[in-house]
Amino acid sequence: MLPTVGQLRPALCMVLVLLLLSVALPRPAAADRWYAPDRILGAVDAGRQPDAARQAGVGWDRVVFQWQQIQPDGPDDWYLDRYIAWAGLQKSLKSGLPLLAVVQGTPRWAAGNPRDGTAGVPTGLDFPVTDPRNTFGRFMVRLARAFEGRVVAWIIWNEPDFRPGDAGDWWNWVGNTEDLFKVVRAGYRAVKAVDPEAQVVFPSTAFYPDAVHGRELFLARVLREASRDPEAARNGYYFDAVGLNLYCSIADIYRVHALYRQILAQYGLTKPIWLTETNCQMYNDATVPMDPQNRISTSEQAAFLLQAVAMARAAGYQRIGWYAMVDHEASGIPERWGLVRRDGSVRPAFRAFQVAARFLDGPGEARFLPFEGDPERNDWRVWRVVLDDPGRQRRVQVLWSGAGGPRTVRLPARGADAQLVDMLGRSYPLRAESGWWVVNLPTSRVAQSTDPPGFLALGDPVLLVEQGLAAGAPIGALRVDPAPSAQRFFASTGYVIEDGRIWSYYWRMGGPESLGDPVSYAFPFLGGTAQLFERAAIFVPAQGAPRLLDLGGPDFLPFRGLDPAVVLPPPTLPPSSAERQRDPTGWALGLVRTLGSEKIDLPYFRTVTCSLQPDPRCSIGYLPERALERYGLPLSAATVSPANPERHYQRFERGVLWSDGRRSGELPLGSLLKALLLGRDLPEGLAKEAQASRFFQQYDPSRPGFVARPKDLPQTSLAEAF
Repeated sequence: MLPTVGQLRPALCMVLVLLLLSVALPRPAAADRWYAPDRILGAVDAGRQPDAARQAGVGWDRVVFQWQQIQPDGPDDWYLDRYIAWAGLQKSLKSGLPLLAVVQGTPRWAAGNPRDGTAGVPTGLDFPVTDPRNTFGRFMVRLARAFEGRVVAWIIWNEPDFRPGDAGDWWNWVGNTEDLFKVVRAGYRAVKAVDPEAQVVFPSTAFYPDAVHGRELFLARVLREASRDPEAARNGYYFDAVGLNLYCSIADIYRVHALYRQILAQYGLTKPIWLTETNCQMYNDATVPMDPQNRISTSEQAAFLLQAVAMARAAGYQRIGWYAMVDHEASGIPERWGLVRRDGSVRPAFRAFQVAARFLDGPGEARFLPFEGDPERNDWRVWRVVLDDPGRQRRVQVLWSGAGGPRTVRLPARGADAQLVDMLGRSYPLRAESGWWVVNLPTSRVAQSTDPPGFLALGDPVLLVEQGLAAGAPIGALRVDPAPSAQRFFASTGYVIEDGRIWSYYWRMGGPESLGDPVSYAFPFLGGTAQLFERAAIFVPAQGAPRLLDLGGPDFLPFRGLDPAVVLPPPTLPPSSAERQRDPTGWALGLVRTLGSEKIDLPYFRTVTCSLQPDPRCSIGYLPERALERYGLPLSAATVSPANPERHYQRFERGVLWSDGRRSGELPLGSLLKALLLGRDLPEGLAKEAQASRFFQQYDPSRPGFVARPKDLPQTSLAEAF
């Protein structure tokens, strides 16, 4: 007989003790439609408590079919109905939930070595699945036919990476990796012959058995065997997805996904990865208190559930399964893993699952954006997962404190309104404070000597849920320092000037009348710090005083289509001269007159100049040094707009100015640079012209520093920009 599930999990915990850690859309079922067909979250044995599963928001169920129970004495046996009754699967089959089915357990009569029992290798795996000699293939054909259209995915064996001699006194596979590949191949061929739409999942592995013993990971070993099969590649290596069971470590839930993705990539595969089991066993449940060693409290389990789901979404798992929906029979070993107790009462993790199902399931892209810390030790001050759901105009940010992390954090207010939701589902409305959501984080727990390996000292998670977000709203940077004064917040754009050096220089350059309002936060840029404004960009070098960037020059926005109304000349830098060295202001004024800058209305210069530095000498013929600092030198002659002959444009180093004789102004070069970095909201002509720019579509939250091509923008991070 196979060990009970109650024997499996304690054995896994024994493996965890040895390990020092660095810290598919299912077809709808006919019976019930209360689930959504694209749900990611599921639970093992959810159908045993279908009403509770409905209330929790479970999206799919996982069940087990044990071959040795269905065909115990020979190939002519077929005790499927008896097995369903014995295993208590009637409710699961009627629940309407999409079913994932694990198949395992070799009958003695089908094993090449009967002494291996249910962990033995089936005979005849090299024969076609319709050949009576292929014992497992024939069984799978019949089983798949019995559940065609009801089981959406078949998982061929569970945790075969445990080996005899590993921690614990159980295992369910004694064959080698070549044997296991042949079992997967037979299962795949059998299922696809009956139900081509059903998925076949590579055996769910536990990762830790190989990691503990220094073995090459099981997935890599089997794929190497599969690569020797001449038909493997054209058949997708005989599986549609990869299963993974991970317990107690949210860091490994994120990290191991990347390891498996790398292994698959070595064989040219991009298969989905499923987290088919996760949980962390508790000790203080009132019904059956247990030794706290390698266990956690019920409250900590609820926190772990939300953190695990958030990190799994950020890692990219296509399915996430909680082990389990309800407690099983004890079978001599107290086992309490369920969201629901056997008497129907719920644990705190049930409430946390409801929160996860409501806010972290369904469509949308999730990203892990930790705040400060040591990535080698997973020692982050704040853990942050951001999930965007454009269809609902919603952004959910899951936040929790690391060891010694801050008590309060600020995040940019991007939505029309927001609420704070705790891990048990209680919600509280938030009101933006000068453009920020202010969130208080629960303090991190104190690490215990009894903690399971890999279980971190973290605070309880909270969810910041924003509604009414504009499409593509950038993800703003998290702050932990005190908020600047309210006068530094600009409600028109939603940004704030936090850097004191930039604040002072902003007003020296004329403030909003000259530069416009901020359209970014200050962010690391090309070795210094920059902040974008509607019509300019202030740059503070690592050493030196603030200055304006030459946005109109060849290094930033040299494009001809900056305004749909005119084709601008490209920038042409004036040659240096001795006169320029002797009298730079006079030389600049002469250059302005030579290039016809009076066409863009020199009174405009006077107006700007006098607003920057009131001076009785302000006149139409005078160009003070402050105006030169603001706009720089002209880089082109005045250009007439084809649509309006009265309107002239002229490019300067730090601006493109225009005048029609009655009014004057300038193009929003700071906003255009922001649009260029984001790769959206650009004028049509400019969008085509600027695709070769090193700034084009650089903002990418999926890359380190949010920079898509860091070689083009060295010493830059856009994570804090927008």
